Amino acid sequence: MARVVATTCVLTALLLVPSASAKGIEHAIFVGADGRAVDVGGGDRIMRAGKAAGFPKQGGYLLVYPFLRSGLPVGTGRYYPVSRIACFSVFRVSVHLPCYHAAPYLPAHLGRAAALPRFTKAPTRIVHLVRNGVTQALDPTAAPTFELAFAHWRNAREATAPEPCPLSYVAHWAGPEAAARPASFCLAPDGVYADGKRYPVSPQAYAKLVKS
Repeated sequence: MARVVATTCVLTALLLVPSASAKGIEHAIFVGADGRAVDVGGGDRIMRAGKAAGFPKQGGYLLVYPFLRSGLPVGTGRYYPVSRIACFSVFRVSVHLPCYHAAPYLPAHLGRAAALPRFTKAPTRIVHLVRNGVTQALDPTAAPTFELAFAHWRNAREATAPEPCPLSYVAHWAGPEAAARPASFCLAPDGVYADGKRYPVSPQAYAKLVKS
């Protein structure tokens, strides 16, 4: 527990303080409005923040899921390519994400992610999560793991969930796509199963969640 709290505090400071270097970040997955995603590498340089910025008033955004070198997702964010503004937080309960001008590295190395279609409405998020009948905290691993899996729906394949299910979840979603998100799903070592499909997840995320 102490390790999780310490990691959260460190990453909060690194991701949300201008000009800070997000130590420990390996890569980030950028997701477009059509369910496609692009993995952008670059290590710590991806998440570096410049000066604080106001919330962008024009131009859509891409969902952003940073990953640590350990393979764990850590929080979530949005990136607005037109204004080059990034809004991030490792706190899953955050309603208003702090925004910063992205450091030059990110817009210069966005690559194929720059062509992804942008979201124009509020993001759809998990607001309540229950595992095997027990309410779970919306920590920097659990909610981003499932939100990424279902946002990147083009990566899903038809499959039958294992029986018995290792970890059974019930989720309450909020946002414009809430009705389309699975209300219940099964987490197994090879992915998360919902509505007859399997959505890949990070093996490291599964290993952490199964122990939490």
